[in-house]
Amino acid sequence: MSKTSRPRVYVRVRPLSKKEVEKGKTVAFNVEAQTDDTLVCEKDGETVRTRFDKAFGTQTTQQEMFNHIGKEVVDSLASGYNASVFAYGQTGSGKTFTMEGDLSDKDAHGLTPRLLTSVFERLKTDPNVIDLVAQMSYVQIYQEKIQDLLNERRQLEIHMDRDGSYIAQGATWQDITGMEHAMRVYNDASKLRATNATEMNLVSSRSHAITMIRLQ
Repeated sequence: MSKTSRPRVYVRVRPLSKKEVEKGKTVAFNVEAQTDDTLVCEKDGETVRTRFDKAFGTQTTQQEMFNHIGKEVVDSLASGYNASVFAYGQTGSGKTFTMEGDLSDKDAHGLTPRLLTSVFERLKTDPNVIDLVAQMSYVQIYQEKIQDLLNERRQLEIHMDRDGSYIAQGATWQDITGMEHAMRVYNDASKLRATNATEMNLVSSRSHAITMIRLQ
């Protein structure tokens, strides 16, 4: 985003799971059709409306999410500004699906793989980009510890750099040669994290993955 832009806040309502449907549950929130930026909750005869920059309903596709959120991020990066996207919500609310999606199904890719693809597609066609150096880092936060997913979950420490930004000191930054290479690195790191899901809590709400791209 530019220096003068404000953070955008979006909300996405996930559909009911198969188990929830079997139990007769219903969706408690709906997006107000007239505005598409208001979340409506009706409970015990009371209606509560909350406004966001945009609200996405249960039928929203991964591509629609990216079209509205991802393209603005790519534009900011191409203009030389830092940009970030993060998901917040309780366990089971759909954060991982929105951010990562199903990596085995291209149509079900989440924001992160779509952003990686779009960034390199954009840079590849930009005549002003010459001798680009792109690097990727992928870390996981688990039980207040930082783990390097590009280096067998090596433990990292948080430090403040010279400009006052907090960084994961010693995190692996791998050179990326293009879109396909970026996706291979991302997929490999994601598989490492998914493999560790057998250790129970590693994919609970206490575990968060952060993908970082550095362009020079």
